[in-house]
Amino acid sequence: MAELTYTVFSGQLVARSNDGKATVFAFCESGYSNFPWDAHQKEHGKFGTPSHIRGGPIPAGRWKVHRPGTLHPDGGQLRPNWIPIGPVRGRTLIYLHPIGTRTEGCIAIRSNFEQVRDIVAKDIGGWLNVVGGEIV
Repeated sequence: MAELTYTVFSGQLVARSNDGKATVFAFCESGYSNFPWDAHQKEHGKFGTPSHIRGGPIPAGRWKVHRPGTLHPDGGQLRPNWIPIGPVRGRTLIYLHPIGTRTEGCIAIRSNFEQVRDIVAKDIGGWLNVVGGEIV
């Protein structure tokens, strides 16, 4: 299984294939900030409304990574090109996805999304180690 490590504060994701033959570095963002102290903040309300509360970055921990394009373990809409993460303590519907889509808890990958997706697909999933943030 693939091993991924995401550092919340720096926004760096490192993806390594199970056989050790491929390593990819990607730069990402998670939540409305990459500040670890915001990891406790869950998104609430409809985006763009006065009652909307932004979601913080993915909380620290070790989370299951599912094959790209599979149904998220939390349910929800099928997203064929995205990589489901979870279950994640205190959160739902967390994904790795390309930048360009607003993120409030997911990890939006700015560079090398296809290479990360290929490693996870080849290894039929993996694990994501998130460091640099705590949920309180």
